Amino acid sequence: MIKVKIYGNSRFEVASHGDEIVCAGVSALTITAVNFIQDRLGAEVDVNHDPKGGLIAFKLIDDDPQAHLILENLFYGLELIKETYPKDIKIRRYDYD
Repeated sequence: MIKVKIYGNSRFEVASHGDEIVCAGVSALTITAVNFIQDRLGAEVDVNHDPKGGLIAFKLIDDDPQAHLILENLFYGLELIKETYPKDIKIRRYDYD
């Protein structure tokens, strides 16, 4: 099971082990969003990525509206995956960062 924790609108953690197709989709969305925020927007972030352990922890330091939009898109994409594969992904949202 893939476990996603979303804190407010600027921090998340993904532990991705599970069904290969679901894991691939989650990984593609997550890594693309993180790389875009870092490389294209140049936003200040804190990232801990352990590909072997299937974990990524991300925190947006800058209050960048474009970065927040990218993150909302990521969270939306993860929810869509959950609708299709509800047994393979669990998403928890917390109101605080």
